[in-house]
Amino acid sequence: MTITIDLPMEIEALLAEEAKAANISQELLVSQLVAMYLPPTEKSTGAEVVAYWKQIGLIGMWADREDMKDSTAWVQRQRDNRSEQSRQMLRDVK
Repeated sequence: MTITIDLPMEIEALLAEEAKAANISQELLVSQLVAMYLPPTEKSTGAEVVAYWKQIGLIGMWADREDMKDSTAWVQRQRDNRSEQSRQMLRDVK
């Protein structure tokens, strides 16, 4: 399926940055985000949803990434980066 959406330039830039950091295409990143947000309705148990996520590559997709060995620290860095980007965008708007 192909879907065309208009994104604000700031969101498009963040998407490109995130895909580059994950070493995946923007299309794959969007597909994974949609899959995470909308789990398949035919899966009725947690185990079935986890199995589906493994099948489509959501679980374990960054197992070989050295920068993600400590996932808690990685998430905190991402949050800090996004917070700083948001503050910068607000400063730029003023």
